[in-house]
Amino acid sequence: MGIKEQVGKWTEVLRKRSNMNNTIKELHMLSDAELSDIGIGRGDIENIARGIIDFHRNVRDSNK
Repeated sequence: MGIKEQVGKWTEVLRKRSNMNNTIKELHMLSDAELSDIGIGRGDIENIARGIIDFHRNVRDSNK
C-alpha cells in the first residue's frame, strides 16, 4: 500500500470517527422522551451511531 492509499485510509477513519462523535453528541442532547419517540434507549446511542455511519458508508460505496 502506497503513501497515497494510507493517507486516504486514515482520512476515512478520522472522518468516520468525527461523524460518529457528532451523531453521539446530537443524540445525547435529546431528552429520554424524545429518544423514546424515535425508538432509541440512551444506552443504545453509541451502537446506533456506529450503525448509521456504517450504513451511510455502504450506501456511498455502492454508488461509486
